[in-house]
Amino acid sequence: MLHHKEVGNWIENDIWVIPSYIPANITQDILNISILNQAASAISWNKVKLPVFKNFYSFFFFNSNKVDWFKYVWHKNYALRFSSFTWMVMLNGLKTADILIKRNIMVPSNCILCNNGYERHRHLFFECEFSFQIISKFVPNINFFMLRLNLMQILEFIWNSKWNKDDKNLYFLCICCSLYFIWKESNCRKMENKFSSQDSIYNHIRFKVQAKVFSWSSYPKIQHRII
Repeated sequence: MLHHKEVGNWIENDIWVIPSYIPANITQDILNISILNQAASAISWNKVKLPVFKNFYSFFFFNSNKVDWFKYVWHKNYALRFSSFTWMVMLNGLKTADILIKRNIMVPSNCILCNNGYERHRHLFFECEFSFQIISKFVPNINFFMLRLNLMQILEFIWNSKWNKDDKNLYFLCICCSLYFIWKESNCRKMENKFSSQDSIYNHIRFKVQAKVFSWSSYPKIQHRII
């Protein structure tokens, strides 16, 4: 009998009018609900008069642990697809060979990109010579260090550099985009037996980055860095 009943059918002159066939305990629960007149705000969001989506996700994640490296991933003008993927990389969330083997899924453990290392997050980004040569074309000076930088060290290097904010955001975008397409290349080699050269992958990443930054207001000042 309660199917397809609208709340408004049980309200008259701002007073609950509950049908007699409704059980007493349910009737009492309903009567305990105050009826607000139209002049009052029926819904509020943490005392924010005009809430936006940011208010929602800030509340949704307020109990989550904060990490220092979020600013490297969710930089200004980030690309959602690439930043979401980078977040997974930072949390070791990809199904690399080492993780699959720990789950008793036997797969070849050798890095299919360089054929000279054990496939894991740390190796792919960027102990692997193949992937490092790609990223070093986007971020200046990282190949001048005595020891090979890993992903976190490269991100910190950019953050602590003297480059301006627009340049930093560009380099963060380049890294996020590179991670995505390096991983894609690895899967294409495994699943489809299709191999692309470093130059081909680099040019593809550069095209995607250019398409993204073309709409940035700072594009005229940074375009020379990705030509």
